[in-house]
Parts: sequence; structure tokens; C-alpha cells
Amino acid sequence: MLRPAPLAEELARVVAALGRPGFLGAFTGACDALFAADQVTAFAVAPEGVRCLVAHRPRGQRLVEALCRDYAAAWHRRDPLLRAAGSATPSPGLSMQAVAAAAIPDADYRARLFATVGLGGKIAVVLQGPAGAPRRVLTWNLYFRSRAGNAMARAAARLAEAGPVLAAALERHDALTGAGEGQLGGRLRELCPGLSPRELEVAVRIAAGQGVAEIAAALGLGPQTVITFRRRAYAKLGVASRAGLFARCLGLMPG
Repeated sequence: MLRPAPLAEELARVVAALGRPGFLGAFTGACDALFAADQVTAFAVAPEGVRCLVAHRPRGQRLVEALCRDYAAAWHRRDPLLRAAGSATPSPGLSMQAVAAAAIPDADYRARLFATVGLGGKIAVVLQGPAGAPRRVLTWNLYFRSRAGNAMARAAARLAEAGPVLAAALERHDALTGAGEGQLGGRLRELCPGLSPRELEVAVRIAAGQGVAEIAAALGLGPQTVITFRRRAYAKLGVASRAGLFARCLGLMPG
């Protein structure tokens, strides 16, 4: 079991950053400190599409961003855990499951998302919305290298304590900031109705703490294209930086 103070401190840091530019750094920092995962990803999966929320690899950031682009574009359709979550009578709420790469029957899926990048398994935390409305699934994944069986076991034990809080925080942060649909997106639309859909989405992601490379990976765009949308959004909003953008969102800067 984790010692109470480090666990409480990491979770408090994540919760305190909700809806703010530092959230993603606090979230991935907690993943590094608590679980020692070799790669961390998270996605919001809905009928209208898949969005990458987190793409983090302490050694190989470009690699994980490329994997997340591929996953969001196509490979999520072959994810065995998402197929189970999309079954006829899925149960809402939180579930956790450890998956060894060798146990995944889809050889192409296993090769692209595990073998070719030296990963031997993952622990998936899946949070499903209530039945009735179009089903939305948030999946948060901790990946481990081929010879890291003990690391996976330790992480699974820690997830029993920390997983529900971190998953709920990630979902809440996405509700506040996600893809122009959350409260942050609504605020930016109020401030500047003239933002195009792409300018809005880029601005929301910047305000939520994502960098250019991470946004490019999530949206399937080139970094220079993201920079162009950022420049246009900043010009329309009358700001010159992420700090200025966030201040405008909070109403601290006059329009």
C-alpha cells in the first residue's frame, strides 16, 4: 500500500489543477510518480469520434503521439476492451483490467500498438457514461515494457487506491475543457463567436494545457497547421500567449 502522504499529495495536486493549464502536467506527473508506467494515453470515445486526451511517454514523446494519431484514426475499432465496453448491455461506471500483449488475439493490433514499440502489456481504466444517451467511454491506459511484469502488478495495486480519483479528475477536466464542447469551449464561443471550429478546438486545448505537438497528434494535423490556427485564434481573441488566453477565459482580461 502507498504511504498516505505521497498518495494524498499527488491526488491533491491533480484535483487542484482541474480546468487549468497545468492539469495535464499534474496528471502525467502523478502517473509517473505512482505507477512508473512506460507510456500513458487517454481517449474520449463517442459516436461522433475519438479524441486523444493524454499522450505521454517519458522516453519517446513523438512515438506516443504517432501511436495516438493511429489509434484515434482507426485502431480504436479493433481495441478488445472498447469492443467489450460497446457490447449490447454495457454497465456504466468504472472498470479496470490488466491486459498482456501476448493474450490479444488480433495480431496486427498487437504488433502496431505493443510489439513494434517494445510494450508487453497495459492496465486500462475504463469509465462509461450512463445508458440511454449516446454512449461515451473514457479510457485511460498505463503501458509497460515487455519485461515489466512486476511493475504492472505494483501499478495494479496502487490503482485500487488512486485510480478512481484520477479517472474522475480526467473526466471532469475534459468536461470543463474538452474539444470546444466543455465549459471552456462555451466561454470562448461567448467571447468570440467568429472563431472557426478548428480555431476554437485548438484554443481550448491550448488553454487546457496541451502543447503544439500534442494537439497535432490529437487532431491529426501538422504542427505548423496547429500554429496557424493558434495565431488566428489569438488574433481574434486579442491575446498573445497561453497565459493571456487563460486570463480571457476567466474574465480577467477585458474583451
